[in-house]
Amino acid sequence: MVGQGATSKEIAERFGICLKTVEVHRANLMKKLDAANAACLARWAVIAEQMDRDSDNAS
Repeated sequence: MVGQGATSKEIAERFGICLKTVEVHRANLMKKLDAANAACLARWAVIAEQMDRDSDNAS
């Protein structure tokens, strides 16, 4: 959902979890991926999704 540009609030509502939980997970991802902002995090998400599709097609 990050790669699709969803906000933390939208993600929290979709999964029925607290907004703070999403914000903590997003912050942890940004730190681990060294993503300076939400746009960088979204780019990582798109790349990961593409790689997942590529590995599914290789099977």
